[in-house]
Amino acid sequence: MRPWSSKTEKRVKTEVVLMVDCKQEIAAKLEQIRGTTKPLVLLRLVQTTCIKASAESQR
Repeated sequence: MRPWSSKTEKRVKTEVVLMVDCKQEIAAKLEQIRGTTKPLVLLRLVQTTCIKASAESQR
């Protein structure tokens, strides 16, 4: 597996910073993402998870 480029890593970190609501969950997911060749696919999963989590916490 090839490591991801620093450009990709910056993009992931930037997008993750925008979703501060569920930091712990994101941190855990980022650790899983680190070893993959498809970080942006997993990033989408993190985002949808977070959107669901924040929507449920507002109920």
